[in-house]
Amino acid sequence: MAPFLALVSAGGMALAVDTGSAYYTQLKLQNIATAAAAGAVLTVLSEPASVTAKALDLVALNTPSGFGTVAKSSDVRLGKWDKSTQTFTATTEAPNAVEVTTHRSTAYGNPLRVFFGNLLGRSTLDLQAASIAMMYGSPACVLVLDPSGSGAFTAGGSSTVKANCTIHVNSTASSAAQTSGSGRVNVGRVCARGTITGGGWGSTQLRQGTAQCSLLADPLAGVPEPLNPGGCYTPPSGTSTLAPGCYTGTIKLSGNVNLTPGLYYFKGAQVSVNATTNINGTGVRLYVDATSHLDLSGGSDVNLTADTSSAQQAGILIFSSRSATTGGNVTLGGGGRLDLNGTLYTPSSTLSLSGNSALTQDDKTGVIITKRLSTSGSSTLVVNGFPSGANAASARLRSSVVQ
Repeated sequence: MAPFLALVSAGGMALAVDTGSAYYTQLKLQNIATAAAAGAVLTVLSEPASVTAKALDLVALNTPSGFGTVAKSSDVRLGKWDKSTQTFTATTEAPNAVEVTTHRSTAYGNPLRVFFGNLLGRSTLDLQAASIAMMYGSPACVLVLDPSGSGAFTAGGSSTVKANCTIHVNSTASSAAQTSGSGRVNVGRVCARGTITGGGWGSTQLRQGTAQCSLLADPLAGVPEPLNPGGCYTPPSGTSTLAPGCYTGTIKLSGNVNLTPGLYYFKGAQVSVNATTNINGTGVRLYVDATSHLDLSGGSDVNLTADTSSAQQAGILIFSSRSATTGGNVTLGGGGRLDLNGTLYTPSSTLSLSGNSALTQDDKTGVIITKRLSTSGSSTLVVNGFPSGANAASARLRSSVVQ
């Protein structure tokens, strides 16, 4: 009995060692794949051609000595992750996810050696792990949607654009993004699918061409436009407090004007301000239909914070109708200070900043999404893509492991 029990005991110990070794190796392979996928997916939009190289670099950095080569180029796949069906489809057309697979196998020349398996005629095990990560959040704090127009993003005159995040330009045209005159741009990165021209880019990191910049879809395309609450009217001149509702006709704001929380629906309205106007409001949404014009270029000071309670339009401060013309129905500028805390959404028209005004979003909780963006005069556009505070929604692109 003694030899038999000794054999059983030795076999049990070997099995425990093999099981522990296999568990550790499988866990490590999974961690390597997860780290590589989560890191590489962040480069999908700005540097799609380098995603595989980035993933393999991360694999190498996280692979212990003795594991050998656990991943090759064929183990990195770009694709789309469908959240509704929880499925991954490999594709290079507008990808939003990366899959990385890692191996310890005979085919890769690095199978896991086992002890107990020798008693069964098997000395190695083949193991593999896979991980899929998708990007979420906004990949850019400023997104210019025009797919083909020249000068889709233009900083002209002596204007200045400052941001600690990415400006993404979908246009594939020559001079898709440009500076002219004394216009200056100092942002984290400008990524344009067309060419970038001008000499006013300062220390901005420039990425251009379709190989480096993917087509970026409008992230708010599925958000419905607000419903007209009805009862449209024209407020009397000199009104100091406006309540949510529908406004129409010629509206001239002056003095100190307070907007109480809620939706302001402008239908066939021509809204303007003068140089002595101060507008303040917290928890507001401004919707400008295709027949209206919101003109804040009169030199007024405007301090508005977006409503975050709406289930569908939460965080959108200014929403310009998708039926508006490219010429634009929202004008910013003059000589005042514009503190606009929330998303500025003009998907079918130009958002322009002129005069010597300053549009600042130091504590912003949104992004700028527009068909075209233009700054001119001596205006200043400042965007903080990484605000602090409990309610700050960062514009930073982030990744999430989904499988």
